[in-house]
Amino acid sequence: MDRGTVYVGSFDNKLYALNASDGARKWEFAAQGAIVATPIVDGDTVYFGSFDRHLYAIDAGNGQLKWEFEARHGFWAKPVIVNELIYAPSLDGRVYVLNASNGEKVAEINLNSPVSSSPVVVGNFVVVASEAGALWTIDTATNEGRELVSVGEKVFSSLAASETSVFVHTDRDSLFGVDVDTAALRKYDFK
Repeated sequence: MDRGTVYVGSFDNKLYALNASDGARKWEFAAQGAIVATPIVDGDTVYFGSFDRHLYAIDAGNGQLKWEFEARHGFWAKPVIVNELIYAPSLDGRVYVLNASNGEKVAEINLNSPVSSSPVVVGNFVVVASEAGALWTIDTATNEGRELVSVGEKVFSSLAASETSVFVHTDRDSLFGVDVDTAALRKYDFK
């Protein structure tokens, strides 16, 4: 939600902008594939990925297309924006770093496994988990990625973060904490 407008994607291949107070439709944008990730809003632009392999930038006020970027596979995870760059993980196993104003590709980091988990920002790093369980950091100053650690279990859920750590919930219902600076891995027994 942003400035009284709720943005929601749908399996009918559309992004809807709804008035938060009464649910009235302000506009809709049609993609060519389902939109399952939560859209993000930055300034006057809504960004979202679709199963049609495209990441879209849409004018938040009128729903008009500003630009689109085509990947090798669809997008399941919500991207993040840092310093006017979009970090968009894809089911093709890559994180695309795009210029937020025009969609131009700045970098591409190959994680070697699909990504359905939304990334988080910790300090100067974007942290993302591949479905294979590898946690990667992308330095926001250089846009270089490196594998931090593997939790050894599959990851589909979004990450959570504190000032220095990320928390990962796996398909085996395990919870791990990882220090981003030291790669120290801790498993939490919460059951």
